[in-house]
Amino acid sequence: MTQTYIPREYGGTGLTLEQLDALPPAERNAILVATIDTLRERIADLRSQLAEAEAMIREQMRAAGAHLLEAGSYEVKLVEKTRWEYDTEGLVQLPDAVELTDRQHAIFTAAVKQTVSVNKTELNKLSKFGGDIAELIDQCSWKKLIGFDLELRRLV
Repeated sequence: MTQTYIPREYGGTGLTLEQLDALPPAERNAILVATIDTLRERIADLRSQLAEAEAMIREQMRAAGAHLLEAGSYEVKLVEKTRWEYDTEGLVQLPDAVELTDRQHAIFTAAVKQTVSVNKTELNKLSKFGGDIAELIDQCSWKKLIGFDLELRRLV
């Protein structure tokens, strides 16, 4: 049995690849573009439904004060989503507060953009020099909780 390109239940035509290839290019392209459009709509609907279901579980877990929930054959864990934020005004003072080598200054310039943007990778490289450099960076850095992701693990 030949498998269909995209089954009807997923918004496809139910045609096989061979059947699609046998169509005139204009007809094949029209079918493919219509399929793409249908699938994009379905994906958007699924993402919306997924976000709603995840929000409901997160809210129920928060209301119960739970970070771990067993639900049927699943274990659901709230996993913190964080991002680093920086005191850019404090970081900009680093070259004035600490004597930097040319290499350190080049890394600093790549790490801390004067447009109030911090390159985390470059800043981490600079922090690895330790001492006063790392201390000042630590004073100007903190994690900010931006939400929770759900981590699912099938138990059975």
